[in-house]
Amino acid sequence: MPWLKKFLPVVLSGLLLYLVFRDVDPVRFGTALQNLHLEMLALALLLITSHLGWKYFRWRMLLEVLAPGIPRWPVFSGMCVGILVDQILPGRVGELARSHLVGRAAGLSRTAVLGTVVVERILDLGSVLLVSLLALGALGMDNDLIRRTLAGGGILLGGLLVLLGLFLFFRPTCYRLLHRLLPERFGKPLVGLLEKLSSGFLVMGRWRNALVALAATLVMWVCIVGGYAGMLLAVDFPTPPPLHTAFVLLPLIVVGVAIPSVPAGTGIFEYVAFLALQITLPAAALATMNAEIALFALLFHLVQIAPEWLAGLYCLHREYRGLSLGAALERIKGIRDPAPGETTP
Repeated sequence: MPWLKKFLPVVLSGLLLYLVFRDVDPVRFGTALQNLHLEMLALALLLITSHLGWKYFRWRMLLEVLAPGIPRWPVFSGMCVGILVDQILPGRVGELARSHLVGRAAGLSRTAVLGTVVVERILDLGSVLLVSLLALGALGMDNDLIRRTLAGGGILLGGLLVLLGLFLFFRPTCYRLLHRLLPERFGKPLVGLLEKLSSGFLVMGRWRNALVALAATLVMWVCIVGGYAGMLLAVDFPTPPPLHTAFVLLPLIVVGVAIPSVPAGTGIFEYVAFLALQITLPAAALATMNAEIALFALLFHLVQIAPEWLAGLYCLHREYRGLSLGAALERIKGIRDPAPGETTP
């Protein structure tokens, strides 16, 4: 039922927003807004925005393995368009969009480029787990929800690495099995698809590029955590949240953005911020800070999506000149990877 797929995210987002803002006094919210520390908010915005630069640098290091000297602008533009599209369209279409745009500009298979995006996701998951475990362990944070979230992330990362390692090590065997088990009209295209995808995975075999990409990923997530800390300091909480709140936000938002919602993750970001403060603030103080918590939740969302939307809209306009936003998105939704033997348009 297509209508149900569209209706449920709207209901979820509405429910989450209700839980965050239901007890907020508008007068106190206005006072909290007036007491905002703008210098800390500006620092938070700067740190959050810088993650786009690190994300671009990381992806270009991975793509250099496939196309040495790959032009800079198509990589940055494709990345920004992909981030924007992921926040508007369901089904991670943005990952296909940026693979398409970069593949077209560099003359690469879009599936091979998509393989580097998968590597990015593995680096992100591993870095978030590492940063969160080290920081929360050092700060003495112990919460059952956070512990389970990190444990689930560790199991997922371990499973992905095992499956990826087995596939890359036994590729010829996998291809032979597919040829035997599937009719030729299915087996041959599938093997061709996997071969292209695996060429993107093989960037991990270039140790220099892989290590630089990993370092860039760690710096990127540290900048994001720094932005979270800046936002916490920007709000004049009567009882200041502890330092580890910024690190609690990290695994929660990684899980949160994976949940289908309305465009821009409305409701998800706000509830993640609300939940993190519920975890880290004293229970006695929570009831007296509804306005400040709601303000932080709103800032947590706006400061993160504003740079991504501005950069994404600008790059989308340049990539699809003369088309409206809706027309450009419709064209992106029609992207498909070429069959084996076809060229990238």
